[in-house]
Amino acid sequence: MTYEKLLQDVTSFAQTKGFTHAHTPKNLAMAISVESAELLEHFMWSDECNYNDEQKKAIGYEIADVFIYLMHMAKAMEIDLIKITDEKMQINKKRF
Repeated sequence: MTYEKLLQDVTSFAQTKGFTHAHTPKNLAMAISVESAELLEHFMWSDECNYNDEQKKAIGYEIADVFIYLMHMAKAMEIDLIKITDEKMQINKKRF
């Protein structure tokens, strides 16, 4: 699956469910924060470094939720997520 196809699927789902009216930058930033906190919850009070397949899948779903909201945020802000990430990586390579 390509990023473009995934973005199309994510956007279509949100439109079909009637979610897009709430996809303002502020709301999406808050949603990203909430989903990030849900990701952190999997690591709270844990010193473990080894996770079983079920735990990895649950963590993966939270990562996916964050990514989905990042995609919505980039779309709402008219930011090319692939291009801006590449630009940021070039900055990081020079900086570090």
